[in-house]
Amino acid sequence: MAPSPTAPTTSAGGDGPGTAEPEAAAVEEETEAGLTVGDLPSALSEVVSIRPDATYEDAITLMPIHDFS
Repeated sequence: MAPSPTAPTTSAGGDGPGTAEPEAAAVEEETEAGLTVGDLPSALSEVVSIRPDATYEDAITLMPIHDFS
C-alpha cells in the first residue's frame, strides 16, 4: 500500500519535505521594544508655554520656532 499524498515524509539527506532548515532552527527570537517616553525628543526638552493673556499670533509664532505642528 502506498502512502497517501497528504502524509508527511522525511528524508535522511535533509533536503526533502518534513525536515527543518538549519537556519530557521538557529534564529533566535528577538523582542522588539517600542518607543518609550525617554526616546521622544519632547520628553527631553523644556516646556514651552504662553501667558493666559497672549494673543493667538504669539502662540502661532512659537510653534514653528520650537518645531511644533
